[in-house]
Amino acid sequence: MLLSIRKRLLWVFVGCVALLYQTAARGASEESVKAATREGNLMIYGTTQIDHMHALIKLFNQKYPAIKANYHRQGTTGVYERILREQRAGLFNADVYGGIGGLQAWLLAQKGALTPYASPERATISNNLKDKDGYWTAAYTVSFVSAFHTRQVARTDAPRSYDDFLLPKWKGKMWLNEDDIEWYATMFEIMGKEKATQFMQRLAQQDLRYGRDPSLAIELLCAGEFPLMIGIHFHHTERLKQKGCPLDWVVAEPGYKRPPIAIGLAKNAPHPAAGKLFIDFILSRDGQKAIQNVALRYPVRSDVELSGELLKLKGIRFWDSNWDVVFRNIESQQKSFRQTFGLS
Repeated sequence: MLLSIRKRLLWVFVGCVALLYQTAARGASEESVKAATREGNLMIYGTTQIDHMHALIKLFNQKYPAIKANYHRQGTTGVYERILREQRAGLFNADVYGGIGGLQAWLLAQKGALTPYASPERATISNNLKDKDGYWTAAYTVSFVSAFHTRQVARTDAPRSYDDFLLPKWKGKMWLNEDDIEWYATMFEIMGKEKATQFMQRLAQQDLRYGRDPSLAIELLCAGEFPLMIGIHFHHTERLKQKGCPLDWVVAEPGYKRPPIAIGLAKNAPHPAAGKLFIDFILSRDGQKAIQNVALRYPVRSDVELSGELLKLKGIRFWDSNWDVVFRNIESQQKSFRQTFGLS
């Protein structure tokens, strides 16, 4: 009898502790919203397409209408250099760097341009997609596909492996992004140093067409300027395909995903509470569902399943890269990349 009473008292105590914890958590959340509302503004820097980010901001404002969000977009190199330039000048305009390359986020953390913020929404995101100290977290990932012009390349002839890019029939017919050091470095992780070195040297002999703007390049592919792109984001290809462009895509083995596109809190952010609230939203289930439905990007939460157009990629095996290793070797790989392909 006495044991039964003790058990009951123990369960009452556990229940009270749980209730207090939940109440405290709700209170903290309410305080966060109040603090962000008092700030009233939010500035985001990133590389995500303007229409996609505006759609996400619209959803954010449906939950938090009192916060006015603004977005500044540049290319990867441009936004990275702007962040560092403003930080050196003591100009702290941005609250969130949202939609920046994983490599750039990693470098910004090394240079002290980010403030650690371990959002509670990070719990369902794998360790490989977030900084262990909370400086950045993946907002989404992007699949790499090989795109081809359907009037110049039959689907049955499209490359199915990276070795296929070395076939004589593709010489002088392929486009490669001359700034894509992450792809180059990751191929060394996937293939191993000896095989990757041999592959890259042979690929460099294929009379490639180079460029720095994949968005422009996929438009040129659509116009028939060349028949094949070695690598391009899935969402770029699929959007144009849906608009009627005569192009299609395959995933050449080994399948490669781009480094995570990250989000992080800026150092000395003028509106840190609003910044944290936006990060929480992007990493939440609602935010992740919106990212894949609006922007055709891979969600990073383990509890959000693929849907819509991304189901076309379901079942395709993509290499799970160790991004910390890739990023740490990036400087030496960059020199090797440019030397191998004869890029100035």
